Amino acid sequence: MKKLYIVLFSLLFLMGCATKSIPAKDISDAKLALAKLDITGIKSYFPKESQKIKRKYALLKELLAQKRYDEAKFLSQEIVADYRVLEMRAKKEALEGKRKKLQEDFEEIESMEDSGEE
Repeated sequence: MKKLYIVLFSLLFLMGCATKSIPAKDISDAKLALAKLDITGIKSYFPKESQKIKRKYALLKELLAQKRYDEAKFLSQEIVADYRVLEMRAKKEALEGKRKKLQEDFEEIESMEDSGEE
């Protein structure tokens, strides 16, 4: 029984140590999201939200310097989630613009038909 407790304690200790490693994948994803703000032009449509993401990224760098890896991992994931929200909003607005254009074209065609033009 004593050996079981030692094994369980060792496993818990190792799991605790494992979470203290640098969250490289999450950081990489956050850095990519930040780059995509510029590449895709999303920041020009959502400047306030883009600045918020950039501030979070600056905070992320501070957390990493302080070796606060759990918080850095969480913040990295939050940055990616914030970017994805902006990406979806941009796509929605683009689709809405296309829908409005199609609606205007359709109404123009209908008015031409009503007036006898072709």
